[in-house]
Amino acid sequence: MSTSPAAADVSPLPPTAAADEAARATETVVVDERVASHVDPFLVEALDNPRHRLMVLRMELDIQNFMQNPQLQEFEFQNFPTSYLRCAAHRVAQHYGLETIVADSLVEGSVSRIVARKTAESRYPAIFLSEVPSNQARNDHETAEKLKFVIYQRPKAFQNGSADSRNKSGVPKTVDERIEELFLLAKMNQ
Repeated sequence: MSTSPAAADVSPLPPTAAADEAARATETVVVDERVASHVDPFLVEALDNPRHRLMVLRMELDIQNFMQNPQLQEFEFQNFPTSYLRCAAHRVAQHYGLETIVADSLVEGSVSRIVARKTAESRYPAIFLSEVPSNQARNDHETAEKLKFVIYQRPKAFQNGSADSRNKSGVPKTVDERIEELFLLAKMNQ
């Protein structure tokens, strides 16, 4: 940080920026309340995990494409390697009001399939899973909001030298001038 009189002061956000920040914080709370009331906590947890978020959003996209086609009544999910992702597939389908069943094959050793069917209650949800912010995104946003500062120019009184007794002219000193001044002060103190 510079000690020259022309240096800028760093201060917290002005009142209008603070009001904007408060409004954004309120928006975040409203989104969090909507998420809590409309989205299964299991899905929120899955969306917070970067490893599972992409898979859950891919499931949602597949279901949205299925819902847009009125001629299709059944949708078969891809084979998922873990029980966690299979559970997520059921929950994503239920989020859209679809009925899910597990269809076992007669062939020994084959993987069971998850089939989703449209029902009378099938609809687009109030909040899409892609609208649910990840926990990391929420934390990054909050951190960024806390770290915002506005840099103001110092008042004219500081710039004309009245606030700094060492520099009467108001012109910042060069490094060489400061070294020379320190050298002279050191000689005088001996």
